[in-house]
Amino acid sequence: MQQNLSIALPQMAVKALSENWLFKELGHLHWKMLYKGLNVSSSAIKNANGDRLLATFTRVTIECNSHLQAFKENDQVNIQGTIQRFGQAMYFSDIGFQTDNATIQAALMTNFSVNNSDNNKKLGNSKPVITTNDIAKLSKIPPLGHELRMLKAGRIQQLITKNALFNILEDPIIELEYIFNPYYDFNGAGLLYFAAYPIINDICEARYFNTKKPQERWELNYATTYKDVFYEGNCNISDSILYQLVEWEHLNEHQIKTASILRRKSDGEKIARIFSVKTKINQQ
Repeated sequence: MQQNLSIALPQMAVKALSENWLFKELGHLHWKMLYKGLNVSSSAIKNANGDRLLATFTRVTIECNSHLQAFKENDQVNIQGTIQRFGQAMYFSDIGFQTDNATIQAALMTNFSVNNSDNNKKLGNSKPVITTNDIAKLSKIPPLGHELRMLKAGRIQQLITKNALFNILEDPIIELEYIFNPYYDFNGAGLLYFAAYPIINDICEARYFNTKKPQERWELNYATTYKDVFYEGNCNISDSILYQLVEWEHLNEHQIKTASILRRKSDGEKIARIFSVKTKINQQ
């Protein structure tokens, strides 16, 4: 699937391509390819019990050949995406996002979830009843899904990417509370929106790093080059998030890697792990 657009101010934030908008746009394209392949509307997918199912993200990665400030107002963007499946419930898309100045390669993974109550803590996996499926079938689970399984099972100690090596750690360097903005953080299904997770992370990350160099605003001086979000749970609107920074390190003179965990405050349960590389602007 292919589409073109022009970057305007609504697609930007802090002098860069808006990461929140980018996640939403990538997710929207993934969903369009998914429902086109299943020949069904999003609200019509159900399980054997007749429960409505949601295609929920379990992992999203974005990798920029520069950083998000390399995308400028009025840049023309070409977006191309493909989708494949492993079985009937796991779907994987690869999406390219390209301008004349910079490119992003994204990989997204969804499964189907059911929520039979108003408690987002009880969101669970479920298999859809599907009559048509024109999406190409994979013979084995791709690395995006295999790494997710291994991480959840506690069977890997490091995540190795071409951007950085991240250690899988639990003990926080610092913990900060994030209070929800319901009009911004929650989606139309009443769930904490997948696109809110990386922004919650970045808001708290900036709070921490701005205390280290208050004269140098983190948000303006560092932009995302790489982001990898492992989704493990959801959260109720009456709850809040505990952000835990578990690792950070200078990769070189102009890049910093961070690893963090998002937990529900009410029960301390982990709902995401997020791995990032930020690049200092004008220092490449």
